[in-house]
Amino acid sequence: MARFTIGTWTFTMETLPIGALRNGLQRYQSRMDFLHPVQVNMRNQVSRGSVVRFEQTFDFARVNFSLRGSARAMERLEAACPVLWNGGRAPGSRLPVQAAPSGNIGWNVERDAQYVRAVVRRRDAVLFGIQCERGRADQTRWIFQLSNTVLGQTNPPLALVIDGQRFAPFENVTPGMFTRDAVLGYYAEFSPELQAGVLQALRGGATHVSVPLTSSTQQAVFGLNGFPEAFDTVMAECGYDPDSLPGGAGMPARAASPDQEPASVPDEAVQALRNYILSVVQPQCTPGASVDLPDDAFRVSGDRVSVLLGRADCDWQFRINPFCGAARCQVWIYEWLGDRFELIAEQLR
Repeated sequence: MARFTIGTWTFTMETLPIGALRNGLQRYQSRMDFLHPVQVNMRNQVSRGSVVRFEQTFDFARVNFSLRGSARAMERLEAACPVLWNGGRAPGSRLPVQAAPSGNIGWNVERDAQYVRAVVRRRDAVLFGIQCERGRADQTRWIFQLSNTVLGQTNPPLALVIDGQRFAPFENVTPGMFTRDAVLGYYAEFSPELQAGVLQALRGGATHVSVPLTSSTQQAVFGLNGFPEAFDTVMAECGYDPDSLPGGAGMPARAASPDQEPASVPDEAVQALRNYILSVVQPQCTPGASVDLPDDAFRVSGDRVSVLLGRADCDWQFRINPFCGAARCQVWIYEWLGDRFELIAEQLR
């Protein structure tokens, strides 16, 4: 575990050794993926300058690093990564599936003698995707490798959150994939009819999908760059006509927005949530500065409230909104439980 501070923020991150250097030093990387909200906030804080101060732990020495020049470095990093993930092309251009980037951002088509699958992976062995036996539409299944998710349950409640919209849990979820350590694999039934909303959302321009990681409040977040192309390729090899599936060329492009659902959260509960968000945002402003938190920063849909932190504004201590990166800002999704809110997902938009 690495523990360090940047400005007024303290971060604790689980790390993974990735190779030794000279003089007995060891290289580490974070286990969180690039688009995880904590990673985004860390890069935001680095870009503000000042100093990183590491605390002494079992693996790490106490040391300070100057961040002079970090703003320009982070700006270039945030601009370059989407281009690299898109195979060197400008964002939004069409990318051949065979050239889709690997890792936890882009989707890949993988084949062996029996199966074809479209998957996105993280370095900690967590993955999400869909696969079939070649030419066997009846053998098409969603696949999950999840970190210690619901060990011991034969039918875990695996529900997707796609750009903040929560979909009903999959049916007929069973363990079945060989995994290692604390990672367990699951299969879930693929049903274009029952999962039409999921397919429309995934194929219709969504940017992120979350699946349960260790509990209902901890999610594995995957980018959807390259998903439509990878999905259509796999569906064709499974025996489906991709254009006939929900979200295809002949179908509606996108499921209904969650913002269109009637609200069921009391006004006083939303106000209490606003007060809490103000208490989170205020310390990031210069002392004595007031926070502008407009009404459209809170979007109520049914029993859920999406908080768009990018809409908050004040005289920031470090010049720009600390909840935003170069292209996206944090969105916190809360569910109203009748007497309190529960944070169920964190997204970037």
